[in-house]
Amino acid sequence: MDTNELNELRLFRRQVLQLLPLPNISWPTPTTLRKTSSQDWIYDNLFNGEQNISLPSERYQLLILKPLLAKIEASIVDPEEDVRRFSLHVDTVYTSITSLF
Repeated sequence: MDTNELNELRLFRRQVLQLLPLPNISWPTPTTLRKTSSQDWIYDNLFNGEQNISLPSERYQLLILKPLLAKIEASIVDPEEDVRRFSLHVDTVYTSITSLF
């Protein structure tokens, strides 16, 4: 992950942690979202309760998760490779979020 991608992800995290409304969020670019390392970073920094002391409420996490997954799906270029990796991340995040309810 390069510096620009990391900066995009950090900005995204700051905005989510501030609970900004969806229209005001600067989403990472499709190229950034497509990368497994970026998806890991997003999960580790915004959804993994074991690694973070404070996270947004579960309701806000779900609010963010839906468009985030849609944006990741839209970023897929090579369905053979990208979808396989994406599916693993969706399962992990979904399991993590649903265990909260």
